[in-house]
Amino acid sequence: MFRFSRFKAGAAPETVLVEGLGDSTQPPPANLTAGREIFEMAWASRNFKLSGPGWDTKERVAWLHTALWTNPVKALLKFRDITFFYGPKPAGVKEDGVWDPSTKTLTLYYGVFEPNAQRVGTFPYAVYVIQHELGHALEMTFDQSVLAEFGKALTTDGGVPVSDYARTNAHESFAEAYALWTLDPEELRRLRPKVGELFTSRYTGK
Repeated sequence: MFRFSRFKAGAAPETVLVEGLGDSTQPPPANLTAGREIFEMAWASRNFKLSGPGWDTKERVAWLHTALWTNPVKALLKFRDITFFYGPKPAGVKEDGVWDPSTKTLTLYYGVFEPNAQRVGTFPYAVYVIQHELGHALEMTFDQSVLAEFGKALTTDGGVPVSDYARTNAHESFAEAYALWTLDPEELRRLRPKVGELFTSRYTGK
């Protein structure tokens, strides 16, 4: 099963984003298999911590590690003192992840690592959710001035957010664009070139 998202309908050039939703689950990465203690040692300089009952498999820790390294270094260096919680979802909560700026906690809820759906490219859904929440971490906590610059860039690009969920508000618009940029930068540059330029100049120095 695939999802097709059509952008700039009726304008040239039109763009179609194809997302795989079938049973093509990617195997867990092999770059980290030692679990939470080694993860916290590896990220000690950033003071990253794991919390919650859900980090009981090495594969989940490995995907978190992979997601973190999907961020360019200049963005990654802005993150500090983050607690990554993985646990049960409270009743009534619809989102699969949330960023809490008051505690610097990135929360992921049970099930986010399990779906087969691949949100962007070959990356599984969990990596997309992590990147989305790290986008919130940037614009809410670690790089607050970027939201205004993002708004200007998006306006120059036509003012249309990159997804339906991004239409919720400016915060979600930024987080959706940031997640897409980290996982498929060429796709974001095609869809929103000025936003792509902003992220590239601000977080890669290019």
